[in-house]
Amino acid sequence: MGQSMFIVWRESVEALLVIGILHAWLSQQPGNRHALRMLWGGVVAGLGLASLLAWGILSAGDWLAGPAGEWFQCAMLLAAALLILQMVGWMHHHGRDLKRNLVDSAASHLSQGSGIGLLVLAMLAVAREGSETVVFLYGIGHQQDGADLIMRHIISLLMENEPGALSRVVGLFSQRNYNIESLTVAPTEDPTLSRLTLTTVGHEEVIEQITKNLNKLVEVVKLVDLSESAHIERELMLIKVKATGAQHAEVKRTTDIFRGQIVDVTSNVYTIQLAGTTDKLDSFIQAIGTASILEVVRSGVTGISRGDKVLSI
Repeated sequence: MGQSMFIVWRESVEALLVIGILHAWLSQQPGNRHALRMLWGGVVAGLGLASLLAWGILSAGDWLAGPAGEWFQCAMLLAAALLILQMVGWMHHHGRDLKRNLVDSAASHLSQGSGIGLLVLAMLAVAREGSETVVFLYGIGHQQDGADLIMRHIISLLMENEPGALSRVVGLFSQRNYNIESLTVAPTEDPTLSRLTLTTVGHEEVIEQITKNLNKLVEVVKLVDLSESAHIERELMLIKVKATGAQHAEVKRTTDIFRGQIVDVTSNVYTIQLAGTTDKLDSFIQAIGTASILEVVRSGVTGISRGDKVLSI
């Protein structure tokens, strides 16, 4: 926050310095009303150009994802660094003559009579400082986002139950290099709709991009990020483990502790059914030991919001 405020303050002072020098000089000139109007028109135009650049950068950042988005963020950080170096070098060579150069340039433009040159001069001065502010803030913002913890999110959505709908959702993830950790899908009480639940990980901005792009798909009817509020999640696991000799009792005891069920038994193999959160299933696998595990099948996470909140149309 402090860095952002300092950047806005510094760039505003630079822009105000240029406009202040021009305004003070124009105020001393006879018949200056038209020239002052052109000056302030240039200020407004410069702010408009800076706002247009900000919109373009934010739109590009939202549209790009995966490696392309990371390269774009690196380019913005590099541009911010180059702007700082360029500004320091320019002020070192022209700082002492800044006022004289601005006044000479303004006098030259006014001598042409129309005042358009003065408008362009003010517009470029404000647009430059505004553009630097946009690039700096974008770079700092994404640098801070990169420091945030990568969070796991459970996204649940209603989609049309028709051929090709699932492939388009999965295709969106592969095209934009998003990762799906687990995915479950099945029809709802309405046979025309299916409910799809997937888990993914990423920074907040990545999750926001995922939800925006999913909402753009025609097949997606409604979407909710279950991780944003209180919810219930479950995952089903079938696991086949070796159980010979003394291992029989140990496997049964571990299964009871985790409230699992033994659904199939042979002389040396137990098949266990276990339901719960992902952490619970992972803990069970760790407790059994990978040396004893023959096969694991997991359904993937499914979930539902607590209370009155529902995902329906």
